[in-house]
Amino acid sequence: NFLNIFSIPQIASVSTSDILSNKDDYPYFSRVVPPDRFQAQTMVDLMLYFNWSYYSMVYSEGVYGANGMSQVKRIAKSRGLCNAFLGSVPFDLGDESIYIEIIQNLRRNKKAKVVVLFLEPIHIEKLLATIDKYNAAREFIWIGSDTFEEPDVENIPKTLHGAFSVQLTSKYDKAFIQHYRTLTPWNNPNNPWFSEYWTLAFNCTWQTNNTNPRPPCDTFKSLTESKKHRDSPWISLLLDTVYAFGYALDDLIQENCQNHVADKKAMLSCVQNTGLTSYIRQVQFEGSSGPISFDENGDAFGGYTIKHFIPSDSGYASIQVGSWNRSSESLKLNESNLYWNTNDTIPVSKCSEECNVGEIRIQLELPCCWDCFKCHANDIVINGSVCIKCPMFTWPDESTATDCELIEPDFINLLSDSLFLSLFILTMLGLVTVLFMLGLFIHWRGEKIIRASSREFNYFLLLATVKVYGISYVYLLNPSVIVCYCGRVGFSIGFTILYAPLLLKVARIYCIFKGGSKFQLELPKWIEAKRSLAITMALISIQVSFISVICFTIARTICAILEKKELLSFIYVQLICN
Repeated sequence: NFLNIFSIPQIASVSTSDILSNKDDYPYFSRVVPPDRFQAQTMVDLMLYFNWSYYSMVYSEGVYGANGMSQVKRIAKSRGLCNAFLGSVPFDLGDESIYIEIIQNLRRNKKAKVVVLFLEPIHIEKLLATIDKYNAAREFIWIGSDTFEEPDVENIPKTLHGAFSVQLTSKYDKAFIQHYRTLTPWNNPNNPWFSEYWTLAFNCTWQTNNTNPRPPCDTFKSLTESKKHRDSPWISLLLDTVYAFGYALDDLIQENCQNHVADKKAMLSCVQNTGLTSYIRQVQFEGSSGPISFDENGDAFGGYTIKHFIPSDSGYASIQVGSWNRSSESLKLNESNLYWNTNDTIPVSKCSEECNVGEIRIQLELPCCWDCFKCHANDIVINGSVCIKCPMFTWPDESTATDCELIEPDFINLLSDSLFLSLFILTMLGLVTVLFMLGLFIHWRGEKIIRASSREFNYFLLLATVKVYGISYVYLLNPSVIVCYCGRVGFSIGFTILYAPLLLKVARIYCIFKGGSKFQLELPKWIEAKRSLAITMALISIQVSFISVICFTIARTICAILEKKELLSFIYVQLICN
């Protein structure tokens, strides 16, 4: 804000807060990194990549943490993800009880295996120490923001195993690092802060009295001797910041200030009055950290590097496993080097598992959470939320239970039904017996006892019995209209052929015995064999005509209708003749 008063352009190297994109408040501010909302989008894309739809989040109170938290929640909600727990850490660090409560809340929401961390560095180290103390490291997958670069966890490296961090895209500049390592307070006296950094790097003192327990700083000759010094990966961003100013100034001078090259005061006035900010926004160059260009808000397009923490001999190692590009808004990930601290497979972070086939969702409060309710066996599932009964003689398909399929009907099979097989055998025995009796009658047809027993009627009776036995085998066939017709008509006519001659035979015997008891010399003419047979045929014809009239005129379908018998408890439809 101070520089805004004087309209002085400013370029930041690692300032990522979203509020800096507001050009009403910060019109002269630019930066060589994207704002935090794109870091939040990268985190959400990482969760989507692994199908992690249920997550918890811990953030630091303050502008950085609160803004990152709100951006992650907003983007995650728009992409269908759900937040299980949201915990905050006071900006003043807070005592251990706060971190213990966070761990307890994370465990209460244990289905959310993924925990997003938008924390200040000091909060990260405090949280990781509590995680180690309460053995929670292997229970969760941590996704840290750009502050989660290389936390100081020298004594508890296992807490980082399997964690991810989303880092600003930058590179180690080897030439600069080599130069920086050669710097000392003696050859770099123009930097007033370097001596102070030297005391931090070596935990030493510049005081010469013997009362200070720390060693004197002049005993250390190079930064390579320090265990605390780390080469920052963000140095390339600092270099790009300088180059952005340089390229913008060069473009401005080439276009507007060529006539003032020899006059420094005129050149300074030209630069100040021309509007350096607009030239900064138009700069495009290949920087130390990658391609550098700015949008209308002065935010660099850039991108992010996905770091992953794996076990190593030194405790842990941070390796690059992916990247996110702002221009394409796409995530690229290499899964070959991933290490999961929970088990050997990708952890599941879901509020609810997908319902099985034939189950519907009962939605709970969060859109990612539901209970599963099993529909009836003969129900299909509509839109995953409604059970609808299938029509008669259909059944839900096995793969999805969303369509009703026609059930292939079954019919009584001789070999599969023991009762039917028994009846078949008994019928066969009866049929063989009747045929044997018919053979005997034919063979001994000339004998008196055969002729006296009304052999013509006996032939009718035996043949009718054969027909009745035989018609039962029609029902062994696969039911069809013809089979049903033959069964219905044949069954009725079979018993007519059986009972008609039996009726005439009984009546004939009755008349003969009745006439003999009264010494009648003449018997009724109808009891003669030929006339009795004619009457028998007439009775049979009446039955045949009656059946034919019913089947072909009055109730045509009755004699040849198929019926399906459905059992609702399991998939079975039996095809039978009605």
